[in-house]
Amino acid sequence: MHQASDARFQFSDSSLSPSSRLARCMKLNTPVLGASSSTGSISLPRAVSWGCALGLLCTLTASAADPGLEERLKAIESQVKALQQENALLKQQLKGGGGGKEDSVVIRAGGKENKIKIGGIIQTQFEAGDQPDSRFETDNDRFLLRRARLNVSGEFAEHFAWKLEGEFGNGNLRENASYRAYALDAYLQWQRYDYANIRVGQFKTPFSREYQISASKLLFAERSLPTDMFSASRNIGAAVKGDVLSERLSYTVGVFNGNGQNNGFNDNEKFMYAGRISGIPWKGKIGEMESQWTVGTSAYSSKDDAVSVRGFGFTGNTFAGDRRVWEVDTSFEFGRFEVAAEYFRGHYSTADSIPAQEFNADGYYLTLAAYVLPKKLQAAIQYASFDPNLSVAGNTTDEWVFGLNYFIKGNDLKLMLNYHLGNNANSTDGNQGRLICRAQLMF
Repeated sequence: MHQASDARFQFSDSSLSPSSRLARCMKLNTPVLGASSSTGSISLPRAVSWGCALGLLCTLTASAADPGLEERLKAIESQVKALQQENALLKQQLKGGGGGKEDSVVIRAGGKENKIKIGGIIQTQFEAGDQPDSRFETDNDRFLLRRARLNVSGEFAEHFAWKLEGEFGNGNLRENASYRAYALDAYLQWQRYDYANIRVGQFKTPFSREYQISASKLLFAERSLPTDMFSASRNIGAAVKGDVLSERLSYTVGVFNGNGQNNGFNDNEKFMYAGRISGIPWKGKIGEMESQWTVGTSAYSSKDDAVSVRGFGFTGNTFAGDRRVWEVDTSFEFGRFEVAAEYFRGHYSTADSIPAQEFNADGYYLTLAAYVLPKKLQAAIQYASFDPNLSVAGNTTDEWVFGLNYFIKGNDLKLMLNYHLGNNANSTDGNQGRLICRAQLMF
């Protein structure tokens, strides 16, 4: 019986006669693709090798003195060499992780990561108009690089994940004199169990439904005024988060320095405690429309000596004292329609009695959105209210936001048109409007 051989076709010895080379062919079993895997290698069946040899044998039997035989053998040798070269190229591409493209770029991890992802977002916009709320510091028209972010994330086989994200744009609505790069997310996460992931580093404080939504997926160019005023931004700390009941219930609880992002200190020996829980009480169909009802609540508590808190009238926008803030939220999606609402309430006890020794503040928003053209054109409207001190009359800001979103390629490439109309409590000019035109690219 013929024994399999690991040899490859080699016709480099031109001194061999055609019959000798034929005999060598009959002993060989040549693989086409030498890329090995756990399931074996892909090779040319032995029958094909024997078929080639038998074909050559018939040719020799028919005309041993055929002058064209030598040329035909050389042609076969050339084809086999070409296959060997292609085989070597395919092996190299498979080892390097290439997708077969000539100009493909392969990024390899310096460590033992199973997966590395690189992404980012660019949001550039034009603004014109007045100051509908306190976040707009002037009524100057301007072009603004609202966000320019780059992120890298990865996973390890030991159930660890990590993320690094930096901001290179303005990062907010304030009129910053110059841009500077700074860290947004920088954390390590152990995620062995879906019901209990442990995250340490700098990341979003688990508070507010709207604040947890990525900036690339918001219905409007900006989050609502009360969301920006009450949210605790990103902080450095540790949290446990997870999903239970087939992802129908989610929770996050954490402890943080409470000084905001990119601060390597704690202003005292106290910590901020924060937590959020959300669930899906009902999920199904209304007629033919996929529908889902979501509810949630979150809260945080902190005792501070000197923390930056804007919008409440604290001296130099710096808060010292006790603060306890909570919110409840709900959203309902049905087909191309979406309704969302959130209510905020905060209690503040100040160390310097400015603007008062103790006071309460609240705010809320209601949002309606619908696709005019499925997956292409979306219209949205929002009403929001923010009262920084319930004991003081006439300091409430009420604001309408009207929006159109045009999706060129989902959220990866979209255009947004917003118009804000609000009675800024810090101004005596009554209702003021501002137009925002934004282009977004996400990769």
